[in-house]
Amino acid sequence: MGNLSSAKQPAYVASCTEDAPGWQAKLQLTLDQTARGTRLKHNRHSGPLYVQKPLYPEGRELAHIYLLHPPGGIVMGDTLRTDVHIEPNAAALMTTPGANRFYGRGTARYVTNHNNQALQTQHNQLQVAAGASLEWLPLETLIYDGARARMKTVIQLETDARYIGWEFSCLGLPASRQPFLSGDFRQSMQLEIAGKPQFIDRLSIDDGGEELRCGLAGLQGHTVLGTLVAGPFPNIADSRLLIEQLRSTIEQHDAAKRVAITAMNGLIVARYLGDSANQGRDDFVYLWQQLRPALLQRKACPPRIWAT
Repeated sequence: MGNLSSAKQPAYVASCTEDAPGWQAKLQLTLDQTARGTRLKHNRHSGPLYVQKPLYPEGRELAHIYLLHPPGGIVMGDTLRTDVHIEPNAAALMTTPGANRFYGRGTARYVTNHNNQALQTQHNQLQVAAGASLEWLPLETLIYDGARARMKTVIQLETDARYIGWEFSCLGLPASRQPFLSGDFRQSMQLEIAGKPQFIDRLSIDDGGEELRCGLAGLQGHTVLGTLVAGPFPNIADSRLLIEQLRSTIEQHDAAKRVAITAMNGLIVARYLGDSANQGRDDFVYLWQQLRPALLQRKACPPRIWAT
């Protein structure tokens, strides 16, 4: 591992061993607040996962960071880990330039008698200190048929830290007539405030999960699900008023049948269930445009890469 220069695009070397047969990619980022604004203080990577340099379309107080994974997907045997630490009073928005992918069987980077037993793993550890804020807004993750995917995101907020984040998961490639019919996908999201869990969400689809995917108490045949979490909002009255405003916005965009919004332990949680990642992201952007000024006292400023 080595520190990156912001002026250069880093090279990377994929390391494959018997104990870790796929790409074991790691990215460690620390952002702090200085007299000149938020800076990328620490940037260390191993394998094909990195950032180049922060961008400042809103001024030096808040850094926009693009997480880059050149292979564009995770095959069996690969592990990606991202550790982000936002120090006191710093502010960052992080996103990705494209969709992530968990590929299906037959795409491992190695050949052994245990190909089908290899897992594909992504772990995001996000720590936000007092007075700091993080917006975690990656594009969608595609789960190919036959994948054995594990995705975990842990958000740890100190008192007076603020967070807005979303994740989208797309099961299969229905438009290409490649539905998700086999393999398994396990996803978890946990948000802690001052060391105490406030929101825990888990999804487990095993052996294609037909009953869960198609059941009325499950995904009802839909293929795209998203979760947005924002907060904390210490004033309950203000959060209730904000929820009513958000619900009104969703109704104005004819999204009430696919988006639900609720409050939980001082957090605002939104769910999307539908069949289009682009549609779901548009719905969540409408919410983000209202959540951001309410929570961060900032006007919405979409990352430029979303327009490319």
